[in-house]
Amino acid sequence: MLSKTSSLDTLDLSHCGCIADNMVPVFTALCGEAPTLRKLVMRGNRVGNEGASRLAEVLRVNTQLRVLDIGDNGITAQGAEELALAARSNKALSELAMEHNNIGEIGLRALEAARSDTLALFL
Repeated sequence: MLSKTSSLDTLDLSHCGCIADNMVPVFTALCGEAPTLRKLVMRGNRVGNEGASRLAEVLRVNTQLRVLDIGDNGITAQGAEELALAARSNKALSELAMEHNNIGEIGLRALEAARSDTLALFL
């Protein structure tokens, strides 16, 4: 659906039991040609570090996504560091919400280093 639509602006998959494996089609579509999605909300799922790693891949190539909300997803410092690196190179992303994950001090430092005038973090 994501790869074939030209009008979907927001996708809210909050609290729907998402894990990294069942999100592969969404991640793949977001890496495809001309994705239109501007806001992805996945709050309260279980994508973990594997999902964070795949979302980091999305952020490396997707220039349309503006808001990514992945709060409460079991992401640790490892996933936070990968997302931070990808967010630093993605100039389109304006909001990254990661509240209620267990990112620890290392993940927090990595994300803080990715913060910029154009990227707001919600930790």
